[in-house]
Amino acid sequence: QIVVHMPTVLDAAALRQLCKDAGGYCTPQLNDKVYGNYRGFDSVCSEALGRYTAIKALFLEGNALASLGNLPELPSLVCLCVGYVRPTRGIITSHRFVQHNAIDSLHGLHSLRNLVTINISNNCITTLDGLEHCPHLTTLHAANNQIASAHALAPLQACPQLATLDLQSNKVCPAVAKSISLRHIHTQLE
Repeated sequence: QIVVHMPTVLDAAALRQLCKDAGGYCTPQLNDKVYGNYRGFDSVCSEALGRYTAIKALFLEGNALASLGNLPELPSLVCLCVGYVRPTRGIITSHRFVQHNAIDSLHGLHSLRNLVTINISNNCITTLDGLEHCPHLTTLHAANNQIASAHALAPLQACPQLATLDLQSNKVCPAVAKSISLRHIHTQLE
């Protein structure tokens, strides 16, 4: 038996259904959250998502996305979640997922300048290039990626409000690879 992968696009119909399933609205501009978790999306229709001008939080973890490059300008978006937070020992959490995306680049974030929180954990990212376009970023979860050098963290210098940084289980030096403050990163880069 041959299995053929049919592309699954986060398009207008899928967005409408996601909002309906979550008790949202049929009118795109009235929704402030989109929950597209674990639906098998491998691409995003920029035009369709661009109609959701009021969304503040976009949840796309556990899909087959390989890039964030097709995200439209979303002026109200402050939280983008394309990874997941691994449960910490001793803490009860509902974030116990086993699927990931395959994102290897953060290019495409230039239109999301108001992001405050981004979760890119459990992807294939080697550098944080692209985050320099997110000056309001306060929280970055980037655990379980392929970040191997302090140089790959340089874009964080453009994020003066960053207070929480999770780099656990990356190849970057052990002194930097724990959840630490940006001040410590600046010291490590100098």
